[in-house]
Amino acid sequence: MGGNWEAARKMEAHHREMVETLKKKVDQLEEELRQGKDPREACRPVAVYFEETIFPHAQAEEETLYQEASTHENLRLLVASMVREHQVLQALHAELLKAADPWHVYAKSRLLEALFSLHAERENEDLLPHLAADETVFLEEVLAQMADLFHKALPQGKGEEVELDVRELPHFQRHAAIFSLLERLPPGQSLVIVNDHDPKPLFYQIQALYADTFSWSYQKEGPVEWRVAIRRQG
Repeated sequence: MGGNWEAARKMEAHHREMVETLKKKVDQLEEELRQGKDPREACRPVAVYFEETIFPHAQAEEETLYQEASTHENLRLLVASMVREHQVLQALHAELLKAADPWHVYAKSRLLEALFSLHAERENEDLLPHLAADETVFLEEVLAQMADLFHKALPQGKGEEVELDVRELPHFQRHAAIFSLLERLPPGQSLVIVNDHDPKPLFYQIQALYADTFSWSYQKEGPVEWRVAIRRQG
């Protein structure tokens, strides 16, 4: 029992931290738009935060916490609605990446902030207390399983290249892993993506978020395996 409540408090604190971080990024976006900064550049920190942190967290929840909660009859509808909220967040994120008008960028960002804040509040107040109070649930184990999902498929460095085979990653986590590595990639180094299909949508997303920061070249084009080198320009 005590371990359950301690694990629940850790989850709640992490949710509050993510909500606060996202708010700061959207506030900064608003300030930069007021100063006339390019909307696509201004929205990049918000978009990348979803890719690197919020969406991987959401996927980990669905595979662990939500699966546990869905075994409880009184929580199934709540879990279904929260999974749907994850899907709406993804759709809004995709719309943000396509937006070019400052007003549209700002509106989509505030919508994302508001929905995620509400989602985290529902999880903290409606879901976690029920699970923490159930003696048949072991939230500490669920929390450990969630953490393990963030350490899959570590990339291997090869000189000036870092290779990431995303085929073994859940689709939900692929772009998050890629953008996390791109953010840390030094000038002149390449990230080689190995995939089972042409990752062309990723190309357009990188162009929207990073403009001319990265080059894109195919090393292999199917039919079973695609390899793309994404190089940070000097």
